[in-house]
Order: sequence, then structure tokens, then C-alpha cells
Amino acid sequence: MNRTIVTRSNRPTSGPFADGPTLPRNDVTDGYQTQFLKLMPVEVISAYITIDGLLRGSVLPSAHPTVYAWLLWVVFILLAVINPFYLRYVGKVSSWRQIGLSAGAFVVYAISLGGPFGLLGLDEAIIRLIGSILIPIYTLIALIVLNR
Repeated sequence: MNRTIVTRSNRPTSGPFADGPTLPRNDVTDGYQTQFLKLMPVEVISAYITIDGLLRGSVLPSAHPTVYAWLLWVVFILLAVINPFYLRYVGKVSSWRQIGLSAGAFVVYAISLGGPFGLLGLDEAIIRLIGSILIPIYTLIALIVLNR
């Protein structure tokens, strides 16, 4: 599946995108479900969940809490930086708007998992609740922004 979301504003009229994949000329745009799926940076979220689980299951949280906290932040920041490049060069997404919205989606999903945000002094359950509330709100707003 091509990762570029096809909306009315970026629907191809002829030829290839400037430096993205070639899409057939048509009057079809991606539906809501397809846009939703293409907006989520699934690969980066999967990497984050895996690394977060490995760190939580290690001895670091109890034996070396400072190292644990630093590693959580480093992993989050690295994946947040890698995400736009991954979408651009591996996913062949040519829309900077989509890349930016997908980067924001990663942050919202990371908040919903707790991660380093749980170390900011608030109860981790509250951080996860806030993140879980933000996911549907962010998704609705992002899809509106994509389709304007």
C-alpha cells in the first residue's frame, strides 16, 4: 500500500509526484479508514512499544532509575527524529503536511503509553489517560487538516 494519503488537494492529475511514487490518474481519493491507516506511523510506534517493553522488563527501573529515565527520553527523541525521514524516504510520502501530522501522531501515541512522560512528576496512569483521550481528538483534527 502506498503511504501517501490521496486527498482532493494532492490528487494526481498526471505523471509522477515530484519525487514520490507514481499514482494513477483518477478522481478517487482515499476514504476515511485508508487515510487513518496511512496517517499512523505504525512502524515507528511498533519500535517504540518494543523498546519501551524491553526497558520496563529490565532491571533498570529499580536498579538504575536515572539511566532508565535517560534511556526512555533518548529512545523517544530518536524515534521522533527518525519518523519523518522514515516516512519520506522509506514510505515515499511526499506531503510534508502528512509527514508532520504523522510525527504528531507518534507523540500522542507515545504519551498514551506513558514512557518518559510518566517521569515528569505526574502519576503515569494520569499521563496514559490524557494520551488515550488525545488519540481520537488528534485523529479527528488531523484528518480535518489533511482534507482542507
